[in-house]
Amino acid sequence: MNSSDADFLRSTSKFIDYCNRNKFYTGFPIGAMINKEKIVQGDHDNYSYLYTKVMDNHASSFTYVKPKGQYIVAYHKGSYKSISETYEKIVNFMQSQNLNLKTFSYEEYMLDEVSVKGYENYLTKIMVEVG
Repeated sequence: MNSSDADFLRSTSKFIDYCNRNKFYTGFPIGAMINKEKIVQGDHDNYSYLYTKVMDNHASSFTYVKPKGQYIVAYHKGSYKSISETYEKIVNFMQSQNLNLKTFSYEEYMLDEVSVKGYENYLTKIMVEVG
């Protein structure tokens, strides 16, 4: 997914509409997934998928279950434009601990334009599966 501001907003609106039509949008925050290849290339601005948690097991070709396992969790405070700095810290930590990146990183927007004023106050939770 190209994650320019306009494209991201359009994709998010379509995602929310899809969730509402299928009656499984539960009010959990929307998150984004970035695949391993993009993380390794340093491309942290183009998301692979959007997601939200659901309460029930919805059998669908669009249902994805986040694997159980070990995750590095980091919190990025600030604009999405500077999130690469946090990813660089995660990658450096992984290398220092001899950990390998598995398939995806997961971003959840804890504080965004809906809840705080100013990009510098955004808070994003980043979870990277390692093994």
